Amino acid sequence: MVLYIILRSVAILGFVTLFVGCSQTVYPPSNNAEAWISFGYEQAKKGNLKQAKSDLKEYGESQYLHYSEGYEQGRSEYCQQDAFRLGRSRQPYKGICDELDWRFRRDFNDGRANRSFGQL
Repeated sequence: MVLYIILRSVAILGFVTLFVGCSQTVYPPSNNAEAWISFGYEQAKKGNLKQAKSDLKEYGESQYLHYSEGYEQGRSEYCQQDAFRLGRSRQPYKGICDELDWRFRRDFNDGRANRSFGQL
């Protein structure tokens, strides 16, 4: 019985540690411009919303500008994908393309609903 309680506690602790560890964002070193550009790019390519300037204020204005540069590059690429297919694959969409192309959300929602246009 004691062994069961210990194993159960270890399993729960391991799960909680894994869950918390996966949800934290790891920021690049504050003095590495290329790392901040890459970080912004990768965040957008994953479909994440752009972080507010106030969220990154501890890293400085320069790093936020580098992050923004990379983010816009990644967002441009992300928004060029087939939104219908993205929705159909049940991937999440957080609205990062809404300012660039209003049709992206429409096509994503159509894919999510699994409708096809032009076919009877």
